[in-house]
Amino acid sequence: KLKRDARALVTLEPKLTKDKFLQGCARMRRLHPDGQKLVLAGTSEVVSSASTVKSVLEMIVHNTVLVVRKALPTYLDHGRNFASFPKPIDIPVSLEYMYRGAVCRTKDFCEYLNAQQEMETEEEQQYTEIIKYCKAIGDGLIVQTGGLGEECERELEEEEEEENEQEVEMVQKDPFKQVQWNFLGSLVGSNHAPLFGSVFHSVQSVVRDTLPDLEEIQWSSKLYCTGNFWKTIMDSNSCRDMSLYLRPVNSMLVFRDGSVVLISLFDLENLLPHWWKARESGTSCCSSILQLSRVLKPGQPSFAFETYEISVEVLTSIKLFCGMVDYSDEDKQVMSKMFATVSKPRSVVETWLMKRQHLPHFDRSDLEEFCDSIITEKINRRRE
Repeated sequence: KLKRDARALVTLEPKLTKDKFLQGCARMRRLHPDGQKLVLAGTSEVVSSASTVKSVLEMIVHNTVLVVRKALPTYLDHGRNFASFPKPIDIPVSLEYMYRGAVCRTKDFCEYLNAQQEMETEEEQQYTEIIKYCKAIGDGLIVQTGGLGEECERELEEEEEEENEQEVEMVQKDPFKQVQWNFLGSLVGSNHAPLFGSVFHSVQSVVRDTLPDLEEIQWSSKLYCTGNFWKTIMDSNSCRDMSLYLRPVNSMLVFRDGSVVLISLFDLENLLPHWWKARESGTSCCSSILQLSRVLKPGQPSFAFETYEISVEVLTSIKLFCGMVDYSDEDKQVMSKMFATVSKPRSVVETWLMKRQHLPHFDRSDLEEFCDSIITEKINRRRE
């Protein structure tokens, strides 16, 4: 049972008709200005920036009229069957008869109706009313008739539809060519400071530049990522929204001061040989390489002589960036600061989880409870 204030997203397809549209909207039983609402959405092929609810409904009615007019010959056959019931109509079903004439003849629909009426000898009154109605709504319609039976024509129509189908493909993008950087310096010695700002970029800054849905969130100042992790396609500099091209979080570098750098698999493959050499020689490392599973479940093995712990502030930012929905009370306190300036927290979270393909897990989760608590708190402040 849906909530009284539930909102439903209705997607509009090309050539949408009234019956399909109403079937999609019928689940919302309590549509009302102060109750449940519908949000209409479609591609540029269906709607534009100037579209209104009225124009969308007019388009749907127009599509319905076209479909009804196109199907008038079929409806006429159904009406003839109904008018003659219970007397059966003797229709030959042999293949020789059904496929005897594949060539179609074009004629005006009214001429076609007159010819059909002349063929009928019984039940004239009821069938005449059907033909009269078809003439009223089918004026100016051109039909094609042939010797094919109804089932044969349907088969040919389906074959033609399959031939006319067009698949919409995403624009092909060239992958970003990952670059080499001072991998050894990030593990051994004390010369890793110059990497911050040149190779390691603040997640807060890159989110602000490439993820407009998340720019209001205050991400941890100690959370960084490499350019190889963030950039996945060649035209990423000109792409405002990178949310569909992000890598999943797999590995990270953790430094002594608590800074965390998210790295790509390419970075990891180049870091591990240096780590093995440092381990064999007994050289102390200034950072540790952790897998995401090790971060979420302490005690798991990691690539480090010393395991540097990650603060709750940074860990919460990592979990939210991954699209996770389970959070402790301590995590929620951190998120309260992260969402302090977010105007619509629930909308931002749902949009992000949808792009991370975790939206089905949002319902009744810790993250949903947190979003609802923020909304309730804002409402109480306004009342005060």
